[in-house]
Amino acid sequence: MKQSLRKSLTIIGTSLIIAFLVVIVSKQQDTKAQAPSGSFATLATSSSRQVGTSTTPTILAKGNTTCSSRVISTRDQPIMLSFGFAYNQAGVYGTTTLSQNQGIFQAASSTVGYDSGLYGCGTTSAISVGIDVKIATSTVTINEFW
Repeated sequence: MKQSLRKSLTIIGTSLIIAFLVVIVSKQQDTKAQAPSGSFATLATSSSRQVGTSTTPTILAKGNTTCSSRVISTRDQPIMLSFGFAYNQAGVYGTTTLSQNQGIFQAASSTVGYDSGLYGCGTTSAISVGIDVKIATSTVTINEFW
């Protein structure tokens, strides 16, 4: 009987050690530069802009280091978005990754939340990509949360 008790305690002890090691090893990594899930966020800025189809994108929000998310709503035309513009040598915002077929597509009449952990807090810019690109403009509302 003592031997079976000793064997049971050994099995239980070994199982607890294995379970403890599994919990430590499988700890999820936190995503950097984002608000933890369920944390409090405050509406910091809100604005509406007309976005055209020119080769110079419309700046929707300037970059910062403290945002938790940006919520962008479109009305009448779809847009292409870019996160992270920088000044070029002439001191003008620009990028080579935003055009009628390059960027992050957002459909017309939609609202999308862009988490800072995935998209960052860089400068957010957009161009309209409607069917008739010569006259397409979109009214875009951006809400930034900190």
